[in-house]
Amino acid sequence: MIDIRLNLSKTALSVHQKINDQIAWLISHGHLPPDTRLPPSRSLALQLGISRGCVIQAYETLVQRKLCSSTTGRGTFVANSLPSSQFPSPRTHTRGSSGNSAAAEPWVLSLMPSQANTGHLPISYFRKSFSRTLMYPGRFSQFGEGAGDLDLRRAICERLLPERGIKSTPAQVLIVPGFQYASVLLAMTLQNTHRKLHVGVPGYLDIARNFGRFGYQLSAHQVDIGGMSGLPAHAGEEDIFYVMPEHHFPQCVNMFR
Repeated sequence: MIDIRLNLSKTALSVHQKINDQIAWLISHGHLPPDTRLPPSRSLALQLGISRGCVIQAYETLVQRKLCSSTTGRGTFVANSLPSSQFPSPRTHTRGSSGNSAAAEPWVLSLMPSQANTGHLPISYFRKSFSRTLMYPGRFSQFGEGAGDLDLRRAICERLLPERGIKSTPAQVLIVPGFQYASVLLAMTLQNTHRKLHVGVPGYLDIARNFGRFGYQLSAHQVDIGGMSGLPAHAGEEDIFYVMPEHHFPQCVNMFR
């Protein structure tokens, strides 16, 4: 029995690709030495609770990659000589990586920055959405409300904002493409009434850059587990405080001030 941990949740990778990747990883890291016989396809399918066809397809791919050899009546074996080109250097030293070799394991989902795995993107859903959209080309010339979909703004006011202690109406909510766009829009909107931006360090530096382009005075404050330190006791009318959401902070420190 070989150690394969199969996640059957829907991703862009098919089941046989997941099996192929994990066996290839086991081979490349010496867990399956040359001439090791892989489990019979029927046995591995039973072990993983999947169809035998998925295992057969994975084995055939390994043979095509010259990582394994197959003989009728004997089974599938790890190849004697492995092509080095089949094993690119693991991405364990990219920016934001901890260098932990476990991050290269195919069944480990890394949550470190700069370690996005496009294999987990719902590509099939993207394709279906695009296909449905292209069926009605006339909709490309139709525009909704400039502030964003009204039902979405209502849902934000009824469900999301109350959880954060904020009361608002749909007329006060503006849907934008992303936070970069939102920060520039805020800086432009508030530049006649507010002149100083307080931000946490380390933090989301693009916020400070965007406000700085419009001549705001920037004040940096160290961040710890309690939030931003060194804040003024009495904020003036011109002060803006950007409290960074915890999902922008890879060290998982929660700012609650």
